[in-house]
Formats: sequence, C-alpha cells, structure tokens
Amino acid sequence: MEGFTFEEAVGGIEAYRLDANDLQVLLMPQNVVPVVTFMVTYHVGSRNEPTGLTGATHMLEHLMFKGTERFNKARGTSVFQVLQRVGAQVNATTWLDRTNYYALLPREHLALAVEIEAIACAAP
Repeated sequence: MEGFTFEEAVGGIEAYRLDANDLQVLLMPQNVVPVVTFMVTYHVGSRNEPTGLTGATHMLEHLMFKGTERFNKARGTSVFQVLQRVGAQVNATTWLDRTNYYALLPREHLALAVEIEAIACAAP
C-alpha cells in the first residue's frame, strides 16, 4: 500500500504504519463474507480523566455522534442515519485505556465509514 510501511504479520493480522503520521493500521482479510468491520481506537480512556471529570471520556465518545454540518441528525444525515441506510451496524465503547468507534457494513461502503470517521473526529 502506497504511503504505508509494512511492520509485521501475526495470526493472519497484518500491521502497517502510515508514513505521514505513524497511524497504526491493522488488517485481517477474510474473504468468506461480503462485509467489513472498520474500527478506530484511540488510546484514551477513563484512566486519563482527572479528579472531578469522571465520565468525560464517555461523554466525548457520544459527542462524536452529535455530528457536524455534513453529518447532522436534524437533516437526516447523522453518522448513524447515513451508515444504517447502507446496512451498517454502528457503535462505540469507552474503557479504562481506550475509546473506539466501529461499523460492520457491506464492503463496498468501507470508504464511506472511513470518511465519516475522519470528518466527524476532526470537526471542531
């Protein structure tokens, strides 16, 4: 993959690094079903919350689904609405040391899930 450096393969999982910013990408191809799971994991969880701000990480997890100008619930274009229209199952979780967002969807819509995650998480 152009722009990525291969790191290792273990147990059918291939690890790559994006040359531009060290983003770690894990791939586990399984061509037995026509779906993909796309997941983004941030290494920030409740252990990173200072005293008096407990629950902040979980609240931020939910704020991602509040949307942006483009992905807006009032317009019928929220993250959930757009992805569910193409047959996706969408969710997120927060734990002690991580927060992740994921979607299980038909593989032809993978680019849409990646685009939404990139735009929604970069929005002010």
